[in-house]
Amino acid sequence: MIEIKLEDSQIQQALSRLKSQMTTGRRSVMAEIGEHLQESVKQRFERSEGPDGQKWEANSDSVIAGVLKQTKGNYKKRGGLTTRGQKRASSKKPLIGDTHQLKNVHKEVSADHVQIGSSRIQARVQQYGAKKGAFGQTKRNTPIPWGDIPARPYLGFSDDDKSVIMEILKRAFRS
Repeated sequence: MIEIKLEDSQIQQALSRLKSQMTTGRRSVMAEIGEHLQESVKQRFERSEGPDGQKWEANSDSVIAGVLKQTKGNYKKRGGLTTRGQKRASSKKPLIGDTHQLKNVHKEVSADHVQIGSSRIQARVQQYGAKKGAFGQTKRNTPIPWGDIPARPYLGFSDDDKSVIMEILKRAFRS
């Protein structure tokens, strides 16, 4: 499990005020915050960047080669990439696998908290990265993973997320 807490004093004060002043409706406020955070993660995948706005490191050549081997029509008979292969290779974004499941984060909501995350096994490695061999070796003594995987944070809070959360909380107090 990955845990990233929002430690913003202004938001923490607003959440404390929400908890003490609202006896009903808090769950819907937290659900709205969760929906925003889910959408924010999806947008990060579209832009290939972390919550801090930093672009994710591009896929390695071996990852691109693996993608191209999965379908036909990417290579010319005498070597080199076809136009189709070039297009496929250049459009392969980091963290976007065949199923696109990593960007589909789930949310858990109660009146007192909202939590978003992924149950995908690769989520932690993508968030924090991993060094070659960090998870041991296969039966054939091949390191797991076989190469370094750079950190590509996708969970967390951007400045925009913080502003939206504050706006949601302000609206809740006006209601």
